[in-house]
Amino acid sequence: MIIVPESVIDYHRDAHIRAAVDSLLAGRRGTVPGDLSWEELGRFYDAVAAARRVQSDFARFLNDLWRATWQGVPGWKALPPGAPERSDMSVLVDNVWEWKCFTRGFKRDQRTLELSVSLDEDSVLQLGVALLDSRGRNILASAGLAGWQEEKSGGYLWTSHEITSLQSEIDAAHFAKWVKQALAAVQPVNR
Repeated sequence: MIIVPESVIDYHRDAHIRAAVDSLLAGRRGTVPGDLSWEELGRFYDAVAAARRVQSDFARFLNDLWRATWQGVPGWKALPPGAPERSDMSVLVDNVWEWKCFTRGFKRDQRTLELSVSLDEDSVLQLGVALLDSRGRNILASAGLAGWQEEKSGGYLWTSHEITSLQSEIDAAHFAKWVKQALAAVQPVNR
């Protein structure tokens, strides 16, 4: 079972918390509330730190979910966290938060396999997969995986519906059939 941090659940279930966190994180780009007094500045900093904690908890949760679902791919070389294939695959907290997605890449010959987990603003948990050739084309796009949809830009395949709802604990077994199906589609290409 994967424990979902309370801050992540609160963010997804409470529109007021979500609005406050989003507003505070937007403030990182150089704005401070115009009506903030000097006496309130310390509490403002505490609130910003709490908002950053939501981001960090979110990235940690997606990392834990990825590890429990995908678990890696035999025969493929894992790319290190500090050297992503593309900038949108960065595992930096800000990047995972912005894209609402955690992706790990693997190399084999001239191909790159990308495996993702995502938790979007609508609290939908999904898996994503792409097997890219040396020119960046998704080899799996034409595989016809049942229950997977091709993304309009980028050719990524995503599970076409919510796998399980967001709750305090997530059972990785809910994802097993999807992982098995995606990795089975990769296997013929492994040869």
